[in-house]
Amino acid sequence: MLKICSRIAAASTLVLTGLPLPSAVAQAPPATDIHLAELVRDGLGGLEVVYRCRATDRDGYDNQPFFLRDDSGFLYTSIRKGQADIYRYDLASKKSVPVTRTTESEYSPKVIPGGKGFSVVRVESSEPLVQRLWRFDLDGGNARCVLEDVNPVGYHAWGSADALGLFVLGEPPTLTMATLKDGARAVKASEIGRCVATLVVREVLRPFHPAVSFVDRSKADEPWIRILELRSGDVRPVVKALDGVDDHVWTPRGELISARGSKLYGHFLSKGGGWTELGDLQAGRVSSITRLAVSRGGSMLAFVAARAESEDGE
Repeated sequence: MLKICSRIAAASTLVLTGLPLPSAVAQAPPATDIHLAELVRDGLGGLEVVYRCRATDRDGYDNQPFFLRDDSGFLYTSIRKGQADIYRYDLASKKSVPVTRTTESEYSPKVIPGGKGFSVVRVESSEPLVQRLWRFDLDGGNARCVLEDVNPVGYHAWGSADALGLFVLGEPPTLTMATLKDGARAVKASEIGRCVATLVVREVLRPFHPAVSFVDRSKADEPWIRILELRSGDVRPVVKALDGVDDHVWTPRGELISARGSKLYGHFLSKGGGWTELGDLQAGRVSSITRLAVSRGGSMLAFVAARAESEDGE
């Protein structure tokens, strides 16, 4: 059974919100902060989520966290003076530093398997609008386009250093499977939710193959989280998605975590069944939970919260 224990300072005001697509850069983004919690296991299959701290704290847009390979910190998107760049938060120093400083905007950082670089969705300075997948070295240098022929990309997730799944904007939005070595491209689903998540559950999926998950919304009343196996192209269902929710994340032990409102839910890939409520953060004034990220070691959770009106201008 999964459970949650929230330790939130009484002075903290936490409200979680969603995130605009990268193409919505002309709109004023919501003011959001990234928070950290610990994932503590009891040895009997239970999981306790313990609130740790607010990692970013300013009147601006900080969002889309993704942990570094060594779990020393995470990359995230920060919009400052109308410009979206990638920043790195260090867990030890509790400080953020810019990684990219470009004239174009970068979103959705993901560390590429192997840990030698990270990828982003880049809104390029061109007419008409071009949003393609780019990569950088970990220090923010050596920028180059990864998939020149796929546009406009909204979100993405790597299954391996060679294969990934992409949310491609359109009417309807589609899930495209791409491999780098052979240049293969294949649309595997349409009418999907915005979240594409990497499966890292090698302990549960045997044999394990590179895979990503997504929400299939082709049937409005039956949204399902499905797995796309990136070698075979096979798609299989996992569990019905929470109503109105796209965002989800996997732990290395096969726990699928999602959220609705102020509540967190878990689904065990190895056990099947439906969702188990993990807990309610309403007492900590947390609501509308959206973005989630789990550390590579599986011991930490990052999530995003909207700043309350009383915090604006601090």
